[in-house]
Amino acid sequence: MAVACSVDSFRWIQEENHAVYKVVCRAADEQWSVERRHSEFALLARNARERVGGGVPALPRTRRGWGFDPDMLERRRATLDAWLKAAAAAAPRQEVDRFLARPRR
Repeated sequence: MAVACSVDSFRWIQEENHAVYKVVCRAADEQWSVERRHSEFALLARNARERVGGGVPALPRTRRGWGFDPDMLERRRATLDAWLKAAAAAAPRQEVDRFLARPRR
C-alpha cells in the first residue's frame, strides 16, 4: 500500500549542533512519524540510486557550518519535502519503508 509522507517540521538540537526533520507518514488507517537528519535523506538517495539508477531524483546539496539559521532550515525542510515525495514514488519500496520506519503488519 502506498505511503503518503511529508516533511512537516524541523528542530535544532543544540547539544549536537544539527537539525532533525519530522517526517509524517500515512497509509490506509496507519499514521506515524519519524525524525531524520539530512544525512539519512542522503543515505536513502544513495541506496535508492544504486538500486534503480537515474529514476530517483538527486538530493539537494547541503552546506556545512551554517549553524542554526531558521530561514535556511525552513527552506531546506520545504526542499526535502518535495524531494521525498518524488523519491518515494521512484525508489524501491523496501528502501522507502526502511527510511520511514514503516510499521510491519
